[in-house]
Amino acid sequence: DTHIVIAASFNFSKCFTMDVCTGNIYCATVMGNEPDDSVPACPVSEKDGEHDAVLRWFEHYARLVDADVYDFEELQAGEDVTKGLSLFPVRESPFGTDLPAWSAPWRRVDASVAPTPRPVAPTDGSIPLLGPSIAITQGVRVACAAVMLAEHGIRRNGDRVVCGFAYSVRYDMPSMHELRTLGCAPGSAADAQLDSRHWLFTDGAGKVNEVRGKAVIGLHPHLQQAADGAARNPFVYQSQTGPTVVTTHMRGGFDFVPGTLQRPMGPTFYARCNELVLDVPRYVR
Repeated sequence: DTHIVIAASFNFSKCFTMDVCTGNIYCATVMGNEPDDSVPACPVSEKDGEHDAVLRWFEHYARLVDADVYDFEELQAGEDVTKGLSLFPVRESPFGTDLPAWSAPWRRVDASVAPTPRPVAPTDGSIPLLGPSIAITQGVRVACAAVMLAEHGIRRNGDRVVCGFAYSVRYDMPSMHELRTLGCAPGSAADAQLDSRHWLFTDGAGKVNEVRGKAVIGLHPHLQQAADGAARNPFVYQSQTGPTVVTTHMRGGFDFVPGTLQRPMGPTFYARCNELVLDVPRYVR
């Protein structure tokens, strides 16, 4: 076999391989114990003869990792074996137009500056996209960011561009000091538990795909408010969209119960997720 693995998910359910003879890159997925046939991972460029879009995607992602924009952490909360590179930017990108600048990294403990996204106005036709989007509702902070899935490729459906995205969502309950600094009211309880999720995906043609369901990745995370000055301990999960017509706007929210589902301390409330724009970055076009 002339293929070598150059990148993989933590459980090797998905691998990127390179043919050392041709330099071509492929993506292979494993369903159960049987590997699917490898498929070319290179998105199709609009320019004839140009086939290095996926290489540019990896190069740019590597630059972001090298700049500490992405962090190494558990990809599924509480499971050490899932440690890997998160898709959630923990600090501002130094490249300006690939991600919106935001005023404070997620891990910041001193909340003297609100971690509110501040999109950069592009001047070169690029797109300030993919997050993070941050909202606080009754003391629960919901943050979301996304990245294009290079292995899905970029294909055309008539006059529309279709590709896929992975997204990372995290929840926490900021301390009273941080809430005051951000100008946000606290919730009715010092803890809350997620009951259900709700997503709305609206493409450029106005078509809406609505998703509702109990839990996230089969779990009902129980959040507790951080003590003043303590490090945050967010619940984090990652998922992905199916083939998505770009540009798509993603928004939604989560039903939380103050206290726990077994012992609620008040009525259910809806913790919103602010809108996130899913589009193809300039550097792979």
